Amino acid sequence: MKHQENQVEQCMDHDALIRSNFSSLPEDLISLILSKTSTRDACRLSVVSSQFRSAASSDLVWESFLPSHYTKIISRCNKHFASKKDIYISLFRGIVHIDHDNKVCRYNLRGKVFCGLDSKNLTVTANHPRPNSWFILNPEASSYLTVNFGHGFNIKGKVDTGLLSPNTNYQVCVCYNPTEVKGYNSNEFSSSCPPITVSVKLFKEGKIVKTSELRINLVMTDTRSSFRLQEVDKWTDLTVGKFFNNTRDFDAVEVSLMETKRLNFYKGPAIKFYGIGFRGF
Repeated sequence: MKHQENQVEQCMDHDALIRSNFSSLPEDLISLILSKTSTRDACRLSVVSSQFRSAASSDLVWESFLPSHYTKIISRCNKHFASKKDIYISLFRGIVHIDHDNKVCRYNLRGKVFCGLDSKNLTVTANHPRPNSWFILNPEASSYLTVNFGHGFNIKGKVDTGLLSPNTNYQVCVCYNPTEVKGYNSNEFSSSCPPITVSVKLFKEGKIVKTSELRINLVMTDTRSSFRLQEVDKWTDLTVGKFFNNTRDFDAVEVSLMETKRLNFYKGPAIKFYGIGFRGF
């Protein structure tokens, strides 16, 4: 028992000696050392002493944890950030609104950018005098666009690829939900729902350099297909395309959803569009 107590005391003395030796270092040097670790290690070591806590919160440390690309996002944000740590927390654990709150950006754990276009940032045309209606879900957050079938709608969203992570594979996803409408046969409508053509176009200086297209049924998507359906926050997240973000070959990507066939009116569910997302992986 006495031997064990001596071992504990020796360990405590050893830890105290280490803390004492490190605490004698200049704070800038401690910050430099912490910048070579990880966010987890920096947070854990911040409890060693008040000097460590100050060093662990420095811009030098958190600048090293941020991807070099982050300045392109922050420069388009109206929010004031108190520190580089504040920027990191906003980008990796929350979302950052840019371009007058019409787009949102965040990083995943691999340091790849997700960029989302709000529904109010989409361009809508249709063969109808009143092609769409707006509904605010939250005065400070999201909204959605409701579009009826049978009106030949065309919805477009475009983003400059400079916002996205360079040399990265991206998925294009559409966030939507069919609405419930009284007085129609859901099975009959789902099987005869007007097809939607989805196109993903890559641009270079205003000229199209690459286009990919597919046709889908938004009400009844074939689960055997390559589309990935996922319920996220009460909407459907449907992957509709992929591309490699090579900023040397193109500088913008545009996604469009077009109702091109059977343009007669259908008494069926409308579609609520929440937005379009570009997810790095």
